[in-house]
Amino acid sequence: VDRNLELIKTGVANSCHGNDISKDAVELRHAAHQAIKKVTSDMEGAFHFNTAIAGVMELINMVYAKEDSLKAGNEASQAVLAHALESAVRLVSPFIPHVAEELWQNLGHDSSLFTASWPEYCEEFLVKDELTIMIQVNGKIRSKVVVPADIDKAMKAALSSEQFAGDMAENKLGHSGLGAGKNSDTQWKELTEIFKLYTSMK
Repeated sequence: VDRNLELIKTGVANSCHGNDISKDAVELRHAAHQAIKKVTSDMEGAFHFNTAIAGVMELINMVYAKEDSLKAGNEASQAVLAHALESAVRLVSPFIPHVAEELWQNLGHDSSLFTASWPEYCEEFLVKDELTIMIQVNGKIRSKVVVPADIDKAMKAALSSEQFAGDMAENKLGHSGLGAGKNSDTQWKELTEIFKLYTSMK
């Protein structure tokens, strides 16, 4: 937090909904809203404090990984970083209230953190535009593709992988997880289900 005080004190954290942001900013924005959703869910009724704290730590780790890139980016990307930091401070406040209050004051807020509202997540920013799919043939990972989250586009992109196409040309597909000796229609149906499973694992 201390390394990024100026971003927040200048008020840049108030606008994290811009579209003109880098890929790193998109990933951090997703992580911030995912953390807010997770901690809120873990705190409401379930009282899963350990996993709630783990969710905040995942966000902080993402901040460490992306902060240099975002600080060098445009104002919209910097806003995402500032929003993530403010959100992290709010999310840890139930667990370390004294530390969170001090951080809140250091961020330039005159009022107490405990008069501020709980952060809210936006469903729009929980959706990933891209997924990474691992293509496995004969028990070995043969290729990795980054594809659109849409299942049809994901399947086409994965099937167009050079490594996957090479394995099919060498008739390795029948010995893969799809099962040997199955006709092409059956294999295609099973392949469809596999990719549906992959794309559901967000």
